[in-house]
Amino acid sequence: MLAEAKEALERLRALVGEALLEAVDAAAPAVLVAGVRYAAAGAAVGIRARVSIAAMQTAAALNAVGVGAGSRAEVGSSSAGGAGVQWDSGSVGAGKGGDDGTGDKTAFSDEDIRRLRQQADGSADWDPVDQADIGDCYFLATLDAYSLSEDGEQFLRDHVRWSEEDQAFIVTLYNFFGFPVEVKVTDYYTNGNQGDDLGGGRRGPNLMSVYERAYGQYLGDHNLPYGMPANAMRAISGQYGPPVVDTRGTSGFLGAVREDHKYTEQEWAQIEQAVQDGRPVVAGTGGDFSDGSTASDATANTDTDDADRQHPDAAIDGRDRTGDYRIVEDHA
Repeated sequence: MLAEAKEALERLRALVGEALLEAVDAAAPAVLVAGVRYAAAGAAVGIRARVSIAAMQTAAALNAVGVGAGSRAEVGSSSAGGAGVQWDSGSVGAGKGGDDGTGDKTAFSDEDIRRLRQQADGSADWDPVDQADIGDCYFLATLDAYSLSEDGEQFLRDHVRWSEEDQAFIVTLYNFFGFPVEVKVTDYYTNGNQGDDLGGGRRGPNLMSVYERAYGQYLGDHNLPYGMPANAMRAISGQYGPPVVDTRGTSGFLGAVREDHKYTEQEWAQIEQAVQDGRPVVAGTGGDFSDGSTASDATANTDTDDADRQHPDAAIDGRDRTGDYRIVEDHA
């Protein structure tokens, strides 16, 4: 782990040096340069944490054997793995349940493994995500965004393989620096994504359940609630997306940025272009809801095509209903 931290630190130095030089050459505003420094500082904290963990693990080992014994939007960069569009101003993930639910896990059955291997090799599809009692809507929504295009589906499949030797699925994720990280998955969250409808009231884990469990292990096997779709996209693709598109309006009293819950024409164009390009797009709700959470006289997608569960009708047209709809806060 110490060797990994050292390698990460050297890469961080190179990345930050290059970013700062580009910012200076482009006569970037001071706030941009400060942003680069802020991001670098955050990464350095993570590296120091890894060093601390290594030190604690070493100390624990010595003790064991005895001393001397030895509401915003992220736009993705490509349809096959780019970072996407996320509408929110921070972490989301309250979702449907307040209970984290990550303590309960179920081992894959032989039937599960057979079905999951078919989904990984492209001979079978999977149902849309179905969140239960884990507040990881930000991650599940991101997985669903990838699943809505053929390129996105293939990208997810390309990063999961079955290992006969380990009797486990190996999922490739990416760390902060874009290095691939392989995660071994042998079970799934019982109270997480509800997977596929197997008929007769039965449900079984799907490829999205494998990713969900892999991401939990990648984060250190702790609770998944609350996070940002942009970070999920980076972990899945290893790529960074353009800035967040949010609904904050012009500066108000004393320069404070106010939340007007509206997008400009330019922002709508950016979002629509991302969809047309087939890039993963994730919407999240955040910010100030003190004036209520109801969208009045709004048109919602009420006419969906259930014939294709993985690619439902997402278009808003004359067949959809207009009315007053509640917007769920802190959700993706």
